[in-house]
Formats: sequence, structure tokens, C-alpha cells
Amino acid sequence: MNSKKDILSGLVFAIGDSFYLYFCKDIVPFTGKGTTPLTNQFMPLLWGSLMMVLSLTLILRGVCQLRKDAGEQKRESSELSPTRRIVEYREVILSFFVLFMYIFLLEKIGFIIMTALFLVAEINLLTPKEKRNYILSLAVGIGVSILLYCIFNKALHILLPTGIFGF
Repeated sequence: MNSKKDILSGLVFAIGDSFYLYFCKDIVPFTGKGTTPLTNQFMPLLWGSLMMVLSLTLILRGVCQLRKDAGEQKRESSELSPTRRIVEYREVILSFFVLFMYIFLLEKIGFIIMTALFLVAEINLLTPKEKRNYILSLAVGIGVSILLYCIFNKALHILLPTGIFGF
């Protein structure tokens, strides 16, 4: 069953990332504060390319696992009721919901806050319940979002949404 989840997730992310990469070409080059040779096209293209590699890796992993499980008799997903399918795919569905909320609120709330909340939500969503550590996930979320902000804004001179607090 996990192989089908991997293939489905990989396909959805690959399709979404294809649109993302397609629209990245429409970004008008802006040099930020003018002290870096990198434009505002660089990071979206880098993130999009990395996301495509991860999506294709997920698809490949699912296909390999599916072939490995082909000899074993397993319950088909067509036998599952719609509510059971939602329960089986809840992490995938919730991950997309969290991602869309991140995208929707990023400009309004700001990069640091939304990235920290996104990371905390995804870490806790994808970690098994018995191994969750909310304090550690909060520390990682805050630390990584501040680190990314400093790298983008201070080192690369790429402007990020400041949001409601303006920092």
C-alpha cells in the first residue's frame, strides 16, 4: 500500500512542480539590493529542480516497491471504502492542505512565521505519534526559518515577504 502512496504523491508533486517550473520563466529578473549576481529567478528554479528530483525519486521508490510486492498477495485499494481511503491517505491530504495554507498566508503573515509553522506542522504530521517531540519540532522550525531568512536576505540579498511584523 505504501508503494501506491509513494507513486501517487510523487505524481501529484511532479505535476504541480511542472507548472511551478513552467511559470518560473515568467519571473522578471530583479537584482535585489544589487550586490549579488544571482537574480530572483535563481532560487525558484533551484527549489523547483530539487522538488522535481525528489518527486521522481518518490515515484521510482514506489515503482521499485510495487515490483517487489508483486509476488505477494495484498489487499487492493479498490476494495477500500472512500472513507477508508481518506484515512489511508490522510498524511498526503493533510500535507497538501498545510502546503496550500503556507502558500496562501506567506505574503500576509511573513516568511519567518509561516515557514516555522509549516515546518512544525509537517514534522509533527509525518512523525509517528509515539516519537513526536513538539518542543524539538518547534525549535527546528524556528531555527531553520530564521537561518533561511538570514541566508536569503543577508547573504544572497533576496527579498522575502516580511508580513505583519515587518522584520
